[in-house]
Amino acid sequence: MVTEGAAAATARWLCERLRAVGCSAHLLSVARDPEQHVDLVRARRSADGVVLVEPPGVPDALTGLAQSTTAAVLYAVGPVSLSATVAQVAGQVGAVSQVSGLPLDDTAAVCGHGLCGACDLPLAGRRESWVRACSDGPVLRGDLVDWGRAG
Repeated sequence: MVTEGAAAATARWLCERLRAVGCSAHLLSVARDPEQHVDLVRARRSADGVVLVEPPGVPDALTGLAQSTTAAVLYAVGPVSLSATVAQVAGQVGAVSQVSGLPLDDTAAVCGHGLCGACDLPLAGRRESWVRACSDGPVLRGDLVDWGRAG
């Protein structure tokens, strides 16, 4: 599980749910400022392991964590750029990615009903096909999105 910003509560919740059904769950917290990382006390209660990283280090840290834990699924909750990175790493390590397609940052407001188009993401391999993360998601398989055309 990779999280950035205000999405940390969702990440902890998913870690708890995964562990409740017998899965291992590791949390990678992304933040530019150390004060913006997840609450370590809560995170360590929710996950089997916690890694703190700055945004430029996400690909390397996630690749190493995915390989060392033999993760089958990589989850992302945070900004669309984070979802794109997690989807890319998942493809490289042979894992499936489940990512948030919503723009979970302070720069965009979305209607939540599929009307405004702020969360539209292009589908991979389909030139004019789009998915609306708020109404078709909010969680999507990362390999279904053309991240090069997103955002």
